[in-house]
Amino acid sequence: MNAMTDPTPTLPTAAARPGLAAVLLFDAFTCAVMGVALLVLTSFLAALLGLPGALLTWAGVLLLASAVLMLVAGRQRPPAVALVMLIVLGNVAWAIASGYVAFAIDGITAVGRVFVIAQALAVLVLAWLEWRGGTK
Repeated sequence: MNAMTDPTPTLPTAAARPGLAAVLLFDAFTCAVMGVALLVLTSFLAALLGLPGALLTWAGVLLLASAVLMLVAGRQRPPAVALVMLIVLGNVAWAIASGYVAFAIDGITAVGRVFVIAQALAVLVLAWLEWRGGTK
């Protein structure tokens, strides 16, 4: 069989997927911005969102650590598939935890609930894009 008649699809190499690096770097940027915001504006955001300050502080720290990991993966050529899958799993876990926070934290405001759900959905989109880029 030749390439024209072979029905088996071939997957492009990770080096042929510059979009994956861009998604990882965008994810790193958004994590860094949100992490800094949570750390710098903890009191303001705690009051606005109705979430405990300690939760926001630890979320900020975790986001900054995640941003570093995503930056490392995004700068690799090609990004290591195992590292990308770790990031995908972390993003999915973050979204699940966010769903819990949105509905289990007493005192969360309506703004807080909408914010937590919206960012969880955004994280799931990033996880899907990263998974898609890491498995093609």
